[in-house]
Amino acid sequence: SLIVSSGTTSKGSSGNMTLISGTASTGGGGGVSIVVGTGATVSGGKLVMNAGSSGDDSGGYVSLLSGSSSSQSSGDFKIQTLHGTNGMSGSLKIESGASSDGGSGAFAMHSGNAESGSGGNISVVAGTGKGDVGGSITMNAGLASGSGGAITISSGSGSSKSSGNMM
Repeated sequence: SLIVSSGTTSKGSSGNMTLISGTASTGGGGGVSIVVGTGATVSGGKLVMNAGSSGDDSGGYVSLLSGSSSSQSSGDFKIQTLHGTNGMSGSLKIESGASSDGGSGAFAMHSGNAESGSGGNISVVAGTGKGDVGGSITMNAGLASGSGGAITISSGSGSSKSSGNMM
């Protein structure tokens, strides 16, 4: 095992840990790879990222950002489960946390605005089933002892042309 740790403290904040690749004045910046071990006959290793918990304040946050560019497109950001050769591919879940006192966390999915050109698209596509049934898309608003949650789907408005179509 390899353990790299910042120090602990009984008063104040514990130490930070920073992993940085070098900057290049010409050429590409250096990469950082975290690779977990493969299992030949059992499961591969796990990669777990947890932000810190707090007893008296908000928990820490996790921020994953693609790189920006001053002259080209910003970097892509991809989250994907890989193919399963015998059986199903892995599932992908993105959830906000539950709360025992107060509201649960919000979940928002936005594409960026464009100052010139078209706004970004959002596609939700269920998988094709070649030997069985195709995947389904289910949208449920939240249940409540009072009023249940709403589902609103609107096409975009246009200031100089017609609004978007609903199909």
